[in-house]
Amino acid sequence: MLDTDLDWRYPAEPLYPAKIEERVVARAFERLGDQRFDPIVVDCSYWSWGDRDDRPPPGLLETGQKDIDTVFDRLERMLVARPQPWPFQTPRGGRVRVVCQPRRLAQVRPYDRSEAFSGRHDWFKAMRTQPVFAADAKRTGAFLKELEHLTHQRRRLFWSGDRLEWLLSRGFERWFIGEIEAGRATFPG
Repeated sequence: MLDTDLDWRYPAEPLYPAKIEERVVARAFERLGDQRFDPIVVDCSYWSWGDRDDRPPPGLLETGQKDIDTVFDRLERMLVARPQPWPFQTPRGGRVRVVCQPRRLAQVRPYDRSEAFSGRHDWFKAMRTQPVFAADAKRTGAFLKELEHLTHQRRRLFWSGDRLEWLLSRGFERWFIGEIEAGRATFPG
């Protein structure tokens, strides 16, 4: 079920703002996080947690950093246009899937606290005060500490959707073919 379907089914506690203008903004933040930020950070961080005996393909981390800079520039413009800590209402049910994990970002690009990104810095700071994000950070930290003891797949990496699209659109298809041929890639289904 889609988030918007849940809003219609449970209107007393919507996941998205009621005003159409605010809903459009919320969806834009969500897309920026899900379809732009997440693929870059995940694709560039495999070597920090996966069972890998190689290094990232040449140029991957530099490409990731360049694209993250573009995402952050866009995020900053969106946040400056809406100066309150939250771009819309308050987070509900933890479903505000936006750029909220600066720790994962360190695999690609150091977290910049400069004045040039003051909107993003204030926003990350405000998110850390929200119980839903604080709980998520705690849960994620515990998971990462236990990662080496878990039995989930760390050798054959799962590829699909935006993560695969970003990798291929940036010219790493030959490297990816090598991953498939070496048996280190798996797909949905």
